[in-house]
Amino acid sequence: MFIASASTTVKFHEFPNGNVAHNYQPGTKVEGPIRSISWSRDGQWLALVPHSGLTEIISVKDQLKLMKTVHDVDEPSCVAFQNTTKRLIALGTKNGQVLIYDIKSRSTKKRFPRTQSIITHVSFTAKDTHCVAGCKNGDVLLYSNVTNNLSCTFRVPKSNSVTCLRANPLKRNLIIGGSNDGVVAVWDSNVSKVKFCMEAHKAQVTSVAFSPVNSDLVVSTGLDRQFCFYDIVDNKCIASIPVENSLMAVDFSPDGTYFVMASQNGLIYTYDSRNIQQPVHAFQAHKSAIKHLAFQNVSTDPSNSSVTSISTESVIAVGASEETSRRTSDLFGMFIQVPSNEVVDSIRTSNSIEGGDSFIAALGLDRNNTADSFHQDESIGTQEPKKMAQER
Repeated sequence: MFIASASTTVKFHEFPNGNVAHNYQPGTKVEGPIRSISWSRDGQWLALVPHSGLTEIISVKDQLKLMKTVHDVDEPSCVAFQNTTKRLIALGTKNGQVLIYDIKSRSTKKRFPRTQSIITHVSFTAKDTHCVAGCKNGDVLLYSNVTNNLSCTFRVPKSNSVTCLRANPLKRNLIIGGSNDGVVAVWDSNVSKVKFCMEAHKAQVTSVAFSPVNSDLVVSTGLDRQFCFYDIVDNKCIASIPVENSLMAVDFSPDGTYFVMASQNGLIYTYDSRNIQQPVHAFQAHKSAIKHLAFQNVSTDPSNSSVTSISTESVIAVGASEETSRRTSDLFGMFIQVPSNEVVDSIRTSNSIEGGDSFIAALGLDRNNTADSFHQDESIGTQEPKKMAQER
């Protein structure tokens, strides 16, 4: 499995060792940082938008190669693959257009109503029922893939910007975004309202992500040198962890056990979700700031993917009939390293005594390791990064 990191080039790192398998430079010369990257549903293709120039689709199935260049869409600014097919992508442009492009037929299938602002982010909701677009003017636009019309418009509370945007991979109605003012917000498209909002960072929010196995658990990174975890059901920040460098991007592994973060000075940190107090691995990936970071998607066929089976077993172990009513801490607690026959009982006991503190324990924290009182471990961000074994 690869992790794709984008600065002025895209590098494909082997997980978990971080060795570079491929290094790809779009276009003919480096003109600035890459604007957007997106994996196809099976993880065989990566779409990217360079700093200037046309959208490219590259394949990493057997070897790295350029498959297609999208010549029909001028001034692209962001790209996203659909979740249910690798044939269709959403493209945002600098002139305010959001469209759906068919890679196989090399044609534009649909165009959504144009806006007056540059499109900075695009994403698809679960099952691809809607396309979400973030704009430079702070608007978050929700387009229906059925009617091709604008369903509603959101804005980050107390802010005129949207700096990062992502749709929930499990629940089609949840969308998360961040702003220049440090605000993290989650919207519920079913009722067109803000579900969660918190002024969690003291500087720009650079990236946000939903857990791929728990729709109520989210993480954010910021230029204030910290990352935060939230329980959006209880509407609270679970943990705020300081780091040595400003963070630019974050993503969860497909099974939710690990997450990676990229820094402003080109470092990538790997964390184990069972203990988020310090990284388990760090390595130098780029010489400049990493703008985007994304785990490779894995096959949805259980026979071909151990990651998928891990994720499924974690949910079943809690109890499928209780999934909708069980708290965030219960599901996330499945990753605690305790004997399997004691997991559910220990979670229930902790919940009955301490309320939500089992979630904090699941993160490797205690009551004193919260946003107000957490003291940085001396090893956080100060360990010597492990150098790449291979770089092209």
